Amino acid sequence: MQHIHKADGEVVDREKLLRWFSRYLDKMPDGEQIIEFVETTRTNTQNAYYWVVLGIMARELGTTPQELHEYCKAEFLPTQSYFTLIRHKRMRSTTAQTKDEMAEYIDKVIAFAAEQGVVIPDIEEYKHTLV
Repeated sequence: MQHIHKADGEVVDREKLLRWFSRYLDKMPDGEQIIEFVETTRTNTQNAYYWVVLGIMARELGTTPQELHEYCKAEFLPTQSYFTLIRHKRMRSTTAQTKDEMAEYIDKVIAFAAEQGVVIPDIEEYKHTLV
């Protein structure tokens, strides 16, 4: 992962970024590789609503939001593989989800809550209080 800063429409320290990317390419294994730049990630509102959902579920099921978060990630998120300068990693994370992927994930978590008898209010009831 490389952090990029733009100011006045220009990438600051473009040469540093190009050197990093060149080293990244040199470390990739032989064969065809796909480099994907993801532009749209989950929104702050989606993330805040997700934690509201987990909080409601935790109260009803007698667990913690963090425990439910770990369970739901393992149950409903696909494992994402990616190559880093150090090694190939596999992870499950909501952080890198696109808006559509996060919406689908939240829907799965809400469906799971319904299976447990927990009713989750629609996001519209929380929009005014969410980030």
